Amino acid sequence: ASAVRWFPDRRGLASGLVVGALGFGPFLIAPFCENMLNTYHFNITVVLQILGIISFLAIGAASFITSPPDDLAATLAKPSHAKTERKKEATAPPVAKPVDLNWARMIATSDFWALFCLYILGAMPGLMLISQARGIFESLGGFNSATAASLVGLLAAANAGGRILWGTISDYLGRLNTLIVMFACSAIAMFLLPAATQPVFLVAVILVIGTTYGGYLGLFPSFCADSFGLKNMSLNYAVLFIAFSVAAIAGPQIYGQLHNQTHAFFLAASLALLGGLGALAYRLKKKR
Repeated sequence: ASAVRWFPDRRGLASGLVVGALGFGPFLIAPFCENMLNTYHFNITVVLQILGIISFLAIGAASFITSPPDDLAATLAKPSHAKTERKKEATAPPVAKPVDLNWARMIATSDFWALFCLYILGAMPGLMLISQARGIFESLGGFNSATAASLVGLLAAANAGGRILWGTISDYLGRLNTLIVMFACSAIAMFLLPAATQPVFLVAVILVIGTTYGGYLGLFPSFCADSFGLKNMSLNYAVLFIAFSVAAIAGPQIYGQLHNQTHAFFLAASLALLGGLGALAYRLKKKR
């Protein structure tokens, strides 16, 4: 919420960087803790205390975060004759008097429920894959256990990078256009997955899915700010983020109930395709 308030003209990049940092965090924390435990032979209690001290330092750093000037968005949104109409439409909407809805008014709108459903359809295929990624690398690609574990780490990096990549693209292409492209990439990759028996091709397809999955996490905070305003975004996005929780519960459960990888992949592809059609319908609604 703080990031998109400070950068209203680059909301996708700002939110993508923040949630991308969340995704990259384990790559810093995990080796640090492992060194403390195995190299310096600290016990787990001491390692946790060190992490606690780091958390206190983070709280101190966060105390320097301030709210931007009230007129920042209006200042940045002043029209420039050098910009084309298409570029103005693609960037975050410049409004002199933004509509700021609280969570109760937000959930009473059709826009909220459209975004809620699109968030579920976007996140669920990626969550279905990530929950079983190691087994998929071993069964489809023939990788050994150690290599499969390393590739899961690569998938996590693609997830984190996708949050920044797609969030940035949305600042130029527009949120809905970017969302439609992401759904298309996810659907195609999921349809190709059962046939991806060549190791390199399998890794490429899974990385595409990981990138688009991360992209939803980078894109929807900007969607929330664009649609319902910045004033109450912290709580509004927390409510919208419940959609991710629904996907996180349903996705792996559905995968486990199917007992067939191919059927699960085709179901995930169908969900992504349905999401793409839903995003197209939502774009038509917004144009009308």
